[in-house]
Amino acid sequence: MRCARSMGGQYTRMMAAGLVRAATLVTALVVSISGIVGRGGIVIPHLARMIVGLNFWRVMPVTAPLGNAHRFLDLVLRLHGQGIGILMTTHFPDHALYLRAQTLVLKDKIRWKHGAVEDVIDEASMTELCELPVHIGSIDTRTVCVGGDIA
Repeated sequence: MRCARSMGGQYTRMMAAGLVRAATLVTALVVSISGIVGRGGIVIPHLARMIVGLNFWRVMPVTAPLGNAHRFLDLVLRLHGQGIGILMTTHFPDHALYLRAQTLVLKDKIRWKHGAVEDVIDEASMTELCELPVHIGSIDTRTVCVGGDIA
């Protein structure tokens, strides 16, 4: 430090500039490896702290489900903006038959069938998916799925 001052250098200004350069380099390195942190990556931990307080051991278990919910809702909003509606059910697909829209059916967490309702939801496909006999019929003006043997 004395040597820098005796030679006319401004030690504190040089140190500050060096620290800024080092911080910029480290930030660029971290972002290049992990990717840009989206608004959810910044907002969700703060929201979790507001809900459970400042205790780290209570914040961490709350942050993950909130982050997943945020990602799912963001996906739903983006799909809605493209004119794609989402209907999720663990029951028979009566609602999809009623809405008559494009249908995506997942089996074992992977895409099983996709397309128009008439092409995706039929008795053979639903019987295979549900592993029990499924019958599709009409009651008044509504199409319904009925699982099991019908006498």
